[in-house]
Amino acid sequence: MTEIRDFERRFAPGGGSIELDAATRYKVLAAFDGYLETLPESSLARPDSYRVKDVVGRRGIGIGSAGLPSYNILLEGHSDALENDVVIYIKQAQTPAVSRHITDSSIRDYFQHEGHRTVISQRALQAHADPWLGWTELDGAGQLVAEISPYAVDLDWGDIDDPEEIAAVVADLGRATAAMHAAADDLSGQSLVPFSTERAIDAAVAADEDGFAGLLVDFAHEYGARARADHQIFVDLFRNGRIPGL
Repeated sequence: MTEIRDFERRFAPGGGSIELDAATRYKVLAAFDGYLETLPESSLARPDSYRVKDVVGRRGIGIGSAGLPSYNILLEGHSDALENDVVIYIKQAQTPAVSRHITDSSIRDYFQHEGHRTVISQRALQAHADPWLGWTELDGAGQLVAEISPYAVDLDWGDIDDPEEIAAVVADLGRATAAMHAAADDLSGQSLVPFSTERAIDAAVAADEDGFAGLLVDFAHEYGARARADHQIFVDLFRNGRIPGL
């Protein structure tokens, strides 16, 4: 993704990166300035951390962002050491499918746009959300901004083919996911939900712990079937050239 040129880190050409023209670069950097205003004060302790070193465009990553412009920004990071440089992405936040069922105007009007909604929700639901998480606007559309973690790698399932090993790995992943979401942030600053979500969830589960396990199993099977069906629909549309921009 990056390389060292003239004793400074820059984005490497190729690999899906797109060089920006001057006008687009200016717009992205203006959006970046707006993003800085959405960060908590604790994230702004070292202003040099946000010194921009390089900017490139990217093709939309993921099914939900397919065909949409996305941008990567290389930042100084928490120190002058090159190994501490940080890469963040700016991409258009998408409207969730469940939003069509939200009819409460107080909820709809609370958020400026989908980028704002995504960030506020994540900060409220996780006590240790990404410190680089923020939002901005670009060309009138809400954008989500977050760090591209250098530690995020796909799990290699190639050597895991025994049912007992699979069960053990899934159990570990489940515990890790649960730990990440177990503690909500009551100090996130949002006022839409005036109570502790983690306490409310704990109380609901405690009321019927045995039934909760069965509920999760049923949900997993139903969700898996829905995901497979949705994937087939996507493949059919993609192969027949029916997705604009692809």
